[in-house]
Amino acid sequence: MPFLAACAAALAVAVAVAEVKSKAAPGTIAQMIEGYLFSRDHLDRSDSYRRTIRRHAEAIKEQAEDALAAHLTPQDIADDLEPLALNAAADRLKTWRAICAHG
Repeated sequence: MPFLAACAAALAVAVAVAEVKSKAAPGTIAQMIEGYLFSRDHLDRSDSYRRTIRRHAEAIKEQAEDALAAHLTPQDIADDLEPLALNAAADRLKTWRAICAHG
């Protein structure tokens, strides 16, 4: 139960931050991505790491369109990684982990 409470709290913070800075629809994967890209966690990373994460985050956002974050499953992420080369898939997975951990 503590995990679910932490997820709910993180999502509430992400929604609050994203509502201020995001043009994405509430509750969407795009809103989660925009919230993460404005987060302290992302901004404290090195320039090269931020560029890599941003590139993958923008690709995810384009694919996701208006998909709701609540409907995201591990299989959706696996399907996203499948066509990528190993190095690109590793970077994309890091991006997914960062986005989901943020909220």
